[in-house]
Order: sequence, then C-alpha cells, then structure tokens
Amino acid sequence: MAHGAWSLTPKAVGAGKNAKLEIFQFSAWAMAIAIPTGLLFSPSILNMPIDLFLAFSVPFHAWYGVHHVIEDYVPEAYRPAANSLLYVVTAITVLGLLSLTFRGDGVTESIKSLWREEKENKENKEKK
Repeated sequence: MAHGAWSLTPKAVGAGKNAKLEIFQFSAWAMAIAIPTGLLFSPSILNMPIDLFLAFSVPFHAWYGVHHVIEDYVPEAYRPAANSLLYVVTAITVLGLLSLTFRGDGVTESIKSLWREEKENKENKEKK
C-alpha cells in the first residue's frame, strides 16, 4: 500500500522519528548504566567522563519530562513563561553539576558522600 494521504502508517500520521525523544530514551538507558558504574568505581579515572555525562544527561532528561508536563497541564497562556523558567532552571542545573565536577568532588562522589559517616561524628563516637 502506498503512503498516500489516507494511509495510517506511522510516517503518514506524523509519528516519525523525534530526535529529542530518542535522546531522552537513550539518556534513560545510559544513566541506568552510568550511575551504578560511577558509584561502583568511584573514586577512579572513570569519574570525570561519567560525571560529565551526568552533568548534561540528568538535566536534559529532567527538562524533557517537565517540558511535557508543562505542555499537558499548564494553561496555554502561561506556557511560554513556564518553558522559559524551565530553560533557566535547566541551565543553572547544568552549570551547578559542571561546577561540582570541575571544582568539587564530582557528581558520583557527592552522591556517595550522602551515605558516608561524617568525620566529626566518627571522631566523637571514638572518644566516647
């Protein structure tokens, strides 16, 4: 059957490939691999590339999801403002994660530190 005006093939109804959707899906799979790998091998030479990947993929993944929430639930009159605010928040998130990667301990080490006992508490327990 030809792809005519009355065809119900995905290409005919506008359901062709969407680059942002494909990146979103790729980022989900890649983060499912990168986050545990980074946590497992941290600290190591693998941290920098994994942290850089996470510094961009996590904000993009969040942006894509929240963008569709805005499109579905925010009234049309407020969508431009909501999307603009979302771009600003996403940019700040990327800059913050990049700063954490280059100036701080990195994304994966920061996540791991949530489960580490603080040094002061550890010293106080040893004194008692």
